[in-house]
Amino acid sequence: ITYFPATQKLLVKKDSGIKSVADLAGKKVGSAKGSTSEQNIKKAQPACEVVSFETYPEAFLAMKQGKVVAVTTDAPILLGIRNSDENPDNFAIVGDHIAAEPYGIGLPENDSDFRDFVNITLMEMWKSGEYQKLYDKWFGEKTKFYLPLNDWTMEVWP
Repeated sequence: ITYFPATQKLLVKKDSGIKSVADLAGKKVGSAKGSTSEQNIKKAQPACEVVSFETYPEAFLAMKQGKVVAVTTDAPILLGIRNSDENPDNFAIVGDHIAAEPYGIGLPENDSDFRDFVNITLMEMWKSGEYQKLYDKWFGEKTKFYLPLNDWTMEVWP
């Protein structure tokens, strides 16, 4: 089951004037080569030029150097990249979500007992409120990795 509701967004320089995908028309956008983010931005804004990089930190460096105007990938990754900079307040994560990028836990194939254990544990954490407590600790409003859950709820089986 999905345990984290990541969405794809844009990381830009605060003074860039870019607020949404619409603002990327005719501009260069960085993303990781072969990623779903690369595919999604091409669909969301066909008029932008996608520049592929081996890693997101390389794309971020290119943005800082003015070679691209934005970097796009999952918001949690963008937060980590932004916060790794010595001047994180010079950058902003903007726009509505470009695409959903739900996170799940990779488990060994053909081990349904372990899969069920993990899924049931996640669902029990959700129902008890423990998930929300942990989420708030790491991604809550008072953290530098603030990512609101908005209306997302975990899939819970009977």
